[in-house]
Amino acid sequence: RLGGVSEGTLTGSVPLSVPGTWRVYFVLQAVEGGVQTDEIQVTCNGQDLGTFNNNYRSGFPCNGNKCLDQRGLYIVQADIVGGSVDYSFAFKSSSPDPEKHMWLGVGEAAFLGSDAATDTPPSGAAQAVKFYVQSAIDGKKVNRGRRASDGFEQRAYTLPQDAKLTVLYGRRKMLETDLRGSKATVSLPAGKYACVVTMAGYSAYYNPACIFERKAKLFAMLSPVLPPGSSRIVLQWANKPKDLDAYLLAPHSNPDELSCEVNFRNKQCHSGTVKLDKDDVDGHGPETITVVQFNAGKYVFRADEYQGNPQNPSWGVSNALVSYYAPHLGAVHYSVADSGYKDGDVWYAFAIDGSTRNPVPCTPEVCPLRPRPR
Repeated sequence: RLGGVSEGTLTGSVPLSVPGTWRVYFVLQAVEGGVQTDEIQVTCNGQDLGTFNNNYRSGFPCNGNKCLDQRGLYIVQADIVGGSVDYSFAFKSSSPDPEKHMWLGVGEAAFLGSDAATDTPPSGAAQAVKFYVQSAIDGKKVNRGRRASDGFEQRAYTLPQDAKLTVLYGRRKMLETDLRGSKATVSLPAGKYACVVTMAGYSAYYNPACIFERKAKLFAMLSPVLPPGSSRIVLQWANKPKDLDAYLLAPHSNPDELSCEVNFRNKQCHSGTVKLDKDDVDGHGPETITVVQFNAGKYVFRADEYQGNPQNPSWGVSNALVSYYAPHLGAVHYSVADSGYKDGDVWYAFAIDGSTRNPVPCTPEVCPLRPRPR
């Protein structure tokens, strides 16, 4: 945000991992009590994405007079082609008080494929797959016109758009479609693809192992955008096993006190700064944990197959995936097939440094064994 000046411009360029088509968004936040004529003009890769005023009673995007959020949340989106995000934010204000100025939040870019891709996709008969999109907060549908949780209040969002699904094979885009009414039936030859789902107000969803096979059902669990300093963990899996449980060990602010572990029996720790949003018991997920404030120390995430058999766990058929969302990182994904380590029917996935909020995959040294869940 601006300091004690009336105008200023922030420009820069962020290199992308590969050239191609990317969907980007930026978060702008109006300030209650600020001057409504104050503004931020947004440009990305030469595209003028609009000028947004400091109106705390509005938001963006909108469908007619129904906007995503009525408390000053503006999600500015664009599709770009290239190898970098080149941005410019021009701030103007008539108030000398920095606390009255609009502020710029997180941004994200999701890869949607490259016209230059040479990956050879699977061939053969097409398999029709049913694809569903849900909120990671409560497991409810998310689609145009629906009221939805923003992660903190149940009906804070009014969704102005349907989600979009993009399916990739390597860097090749295989299909893109709207998830109207929070679902779609899509067909591709049997095989393993990557799925990307984007929707205004949510972090981009990515699953590197979308398996297209006969009668398959695939689910995307969308995490609402987060305020700075917070994070969210979302666990999902296939239709088997029926119940996986998420556990997050959270250190106390006083290092002499015992850590607290959030799970379905103990839904919050440390005065609600770490809480279980959703406990799923009938397959697919989500199991979701939100951290609104971090303490120094190590956080450890593990997943347990409820009433599973340690000698014959279901990890091989679970396709379990846990995603860690943090505004300063975007999203980091851990698959049960190749991340962390397993102790029977317990998967130790990753740890988080509470001071930096950065995650690392679990090893027995990083994430020592804990008493088995009961």
